[in-house]
Amino acid sequence: FCPKHYHHNRILLKLLILHLAMVFIIILLQLMEKKRLIKNWLSFVSQYLKNIVLIAVALLCHCYFYSQNLVPNNSFEDTIACPYNFNHLFLADGWFQPETDCVSDYFHICADEVPLNPYGYQYAYSGVAYTGLVLFDEFFNNASESIEIKLLSPLIQNYTYCVSFYSSLANNSKYATNAFGCVFTVDSLFKDSCDQKVSLIQQIVNMDSLITDTINWVLISGEFIASGGEQFITIGNFRNDSNTSVTVYNPSGTAAAYYYIDDISVILCDTTDTTAIEETRNENFGLQIYPNPNNRTMQLDYVLQNEQVGIL
Repeated sequence: FCPKHYHHNRILLKLLILHLAMVFIIILLQLMEKKRLIKNWLSFVSQYLKNIVLIAVALLCHCYFYSQNLVPNNSFEDTIACPYNFNHLFLADGWFQPETDCVSDYFHICADEVPLNPYGYQYAYSGVAYTGLVLFDEFFNNASESIEIKLLSPLIQNYTYCVSFYSSLANNSKYATNAFGCVFTVDSLFKDSCDQKVSLIQQIVNMDSLITDTINWVLISGEFIASGGEQFITIGNFRNDSNTSVTVYNPSGTAAAYYYIDDISVILCDTTDTTAIEETRNENFGLQIYPNPNNRTMQLDYVLQNEQVGIL
């Protein structure tokens, strides 16, 4: 079943329960008609069961389409090699940093940097690895770091995507902030320096209070409608210092707002004017799933023994 898409689960359950109930009723009626040949009602029941399988497969494929995470290596478990220094994000398979003159960090248990590393103490939210980046620097104006990766497939125009990741403030960070943002682009994003702020629309912006939790992982999430063709996600602080809210968390800490990031997710969570189910027709069993496109309502029809039944 689809996690996070309970309306699809309810449709599937109702269909299965309805068909199974009809099968048992038909069997009972056939048994009551003693002169009925056994092979006739067995064939009848078999035809019903085939319809159930076809409907279930169609809905489960739709469910998978909705629930697939488009971020590869989303929790940084897969390594090209074990990072021999904490600032080696490029060793996390698929991930890279847009900036050319600064480095985002990569912490993995294989390098004995999880849970203890130079910036603090934190276990991974999931698995045994995570990344770390500076979102604000006291000594360098507008300086911040980012992480970027190519998605498994381009985003679809006018479809709504759910984006989420987890963050935790490093113990040795002097400052705390809420300046997290996500940018989705058709081409990979590159910056000449850490203090270069790109003038792009942030699809996901954290507007909540400053994140000061160093023990627990804090969920950052949001939704947006894709323009279509976006293939890269970049996470970082895209605001300049004057628009970045900060507070002193640890006066004796490193003069920056430094955060761990883990478990990044981009999932199709809804559509605005079309559905992911293709129009399906099966002439042998009289099964039809239509229309496509539709306004989030589909019709399922099947034909058995020249009797048509429609299910909304």
